[in-house]
Amino acid sequence: MGTVFDHLTSSDKDRIVKDLREQFRALKLQTQSSSTHLICNASGGPVNDPRVPWVAQENPRTFARYQDFAAEVWTGLDWSMNRDTLRPMMMPLIERKDVPIVFSHADLLPKNIIIPGGLARWRAGAAEFVSSTGSMLAGCQFIGMH
Repeated sequence: MGTVFDHLTSSDKDRIVKDLREQFRALKLQTQSSSTHLICNASGGPVNDPRVPWVAQENPRTFARYQDFAAEVWTGLDWSMNRDTLRPMMMPLIERKDVPIVFSHADLLPKNIIIPGGLARWRAGAAEFVSSTGSMLAGCQFIGMH
């Protein structure tokens, strides 16, 4: 969809946003529980994400608390250029206690959006929009995660 994305109209993009919101809502509802979840890779192993290479390279691990993960990702909040700007905005979010850990998509990109049958069929309503999030949702239903 990398090249197709450039041909989407504003209403196409609005429709995709609406569909994605619904897929993420369903994914969150199906995987949110009172049991202990980890922030980890898809197989339950240590975080290994190229966007935060210092986590994987220096101390590969999983995270049981959102706050621990956020502290690793949001480095530099104490730097002078961030201390009075970014830090006051981010710290209340990082310190929240009510953030559940749920199964979610870590790299939603235009290339991860699939329109089986092509753009014309989708616009005509003959094909459904699918993202890899939708595939994950089907997988959660298959393995009985709720």
